[in-house]
Amino acid sequence: MDFIFAGIRHNFPGMLTEREGEFLADMCRDKFVLELGSYTGMSTISIARTARHVVACDWHGGDAHIGAQDTLAQLNANLRRYEVRDKVTLLVGTFDVTLPLLSRAQFDVVYIDGAYDYDSVSHDTIEAERLIKNGGVMIWHDANNPKTPGVGEFLANEMKDPNSFFTPITFGPDRIAWAMFRN
Repeated sequence: MDFIFAGIRHNFPGMLTEREGEFLADMCRDKFVLELGSYTGMSTISIARTARHVVACDWHGGDAHIGAQDTLAQLNANLRRYEVRDKVTLLVGTFDVTLPLLSRAQFDVVYIDGAYDYDSVSHDTIEAERLIKNGGVMIWHDANNPKTPGVGEFLANEMKDPNSFFTPITFGPDRIAWAMFRN
């Protein structure tokens, strides 16, 4: 997929639009960010170019959506190529293994882009709630993508819950949704 960084068009695997990348860069400016699902680094790079620091969690073994593949070497190469490797800490493993290693309420922003089925999105969001600061921002990718209906279904149910820990969920641009966390 073609993608523009700093006005230069590049091509490497990823599912992020240019508008989504710019949105992530704006939302994560000067923030401490947790990214759940980094693939080959398109979102990681978009976030890291403006964030204070990014902790990127991924097992780098693929999934049902993209198939089985090892993406860790390509992620590392892309982080070095775009000169953000020093702003990213990689946690390699499943979320069940890596997230319990992180301290409570330390992240300003959590970006969720892991598996797309309803149960995974729900699980990832619940796990991330423990890690985000009060008043922090949670962002979900593929929120209104017909190819990944589990994300949208989860968010629709979350919006109906009067006891939700989130402010009203906002959609846009493209396939992004976000909300503020409150506890």
